[in-house]
Amino acid sequence: MLIDSNKWQEALAKYDFNAIYTFTYNASSAHRSFLWERMKDPAWAFIYADPFAVILVRNNPENQEIIKKFQITRENISERLEHLAQSPEMNDQIAAADLFNLMGRDDLAGNQFLKVVKKWPHQGKVWMVMGQMALSYKTEKSDRSAVGFLERA
Repeated sequence: MLIDSNKWQEALAKYDFNAIYTFTYNASSAHRSFLWERMKDPAWAFIYADPFAVILVRNNPENQEIIKKFQITRENISERLEHLAQSPEMNDQIAAADLFNLMGRDDLAGNQFLKVVKKWPHQGKVWMVMGQMALSYKTEKSDRSAVGFLERA
């Protein structure tokens, strides 16, 4: 289901899922891709995040009250995840950056990751992620930044 969208559609038809509750940091790259696809899918609404889990609910009439009250979108993610981004806990701040990235808000993710390494400069994994993000932009300037970030990692 995580890898093959046809299998996901088959399981969805068979089990009629109403919610997706999942650990954010599953080690499978397929899991992250699956979450990214669901967050872009208008049939699902992202309604909850903490440093360990995310919840999406089916965008259907039965869930509209919950969606109106709690939905996290590209436009409001900064506000909705402010409690994580402003937390004194490093893992909360990293989770905010990861979720910004997952929602396609690289601008917010990059700024949040920079905030993390400014306060906790020995976080090699964060420097590595920043390097990977910079490489994905494929510009000469971003390539230079990526080299610097990866050297720090």
